[in-house]
Amino acid sequence: MRKYLFLSLLLSIFCISALAQVKTTIVPDQRKVRVDEQLYNKQTGEKMTGEQLYHLLQERPGISLETIYNRYGEPEKFYYDPENPFFKKNKDPNLRPQVGQEFPLFSFRDIQGQLHHAEELRGGWVVLYFYPILEAIREKDWSGISEQIITLEESGVKIKGFGVFATSKDPVPVVGQYQEQITLVNSGQGFFDLYHLTEFPATYVIDPEGKIVASWNSSDDIDLPAIIQERN
Repeated sequence: MRKYLFLSLLLSIFCISALAQVKTTIVPDQRKVRVDEQLYNKQTGEKMTGEQLYHLLQERPGISLETIYNRYGEPEKFYYDPENPFFKKNKDPNLRPQVGQEFPLFSFRDIQGQLHHAEELRGGWVVLYFYPILEAIREKDWSGISEQIITLEESGVKIKGFGVFATSKDPVPVVGQYQEQITLVNSGQGFFDLYHLTEFPATYVIDPEGKIVASWNSSDDIDLPAIIQERN
């Protein structure tokens, strides 16, 4: 009995550790994934049990798991690699979404709890603005993008902006005044890992067909009206 109580405690601790940078939200008809429920051996592809994880944690304290994220930016699956038990993920800039490619399908949950699916945004322009923490925000970046979106909307362009933050903090006190133009999404660390984002702010402009037509790692030279008018 004590063994299984200890196992339960270890799994809880391991879940917290594995998801330390992700505050998982619940999508419709889904619940948070437990590490021991979706844990696989990366070499064999076989599903691992909670008891196997328990023994691994005893034998090799500090082991790491590779997290696979779904389109909601939430952990979907975990891999243990016996050949690399202390795995450390390094983001690869070459795996970031690139201009000319279709942006990966996503489902953002905004701070009001509403879901926004990529497919539902087709037919209009989309601007994605990724920022890791609120403390690094520059006011002129947000005011500049917001003003450009207003200008485009006034000229009849259908456009939707998203500000995606890795942090779970409430962004409203800092950028709440721009919510009409830029939908706010927090607790989005999974998207930063999924898209291998390493430089910030990372901005993507997506055309009505879902393709990336421009991207930046700074806000200084963004000219949305020029980009969109050139392609309309």
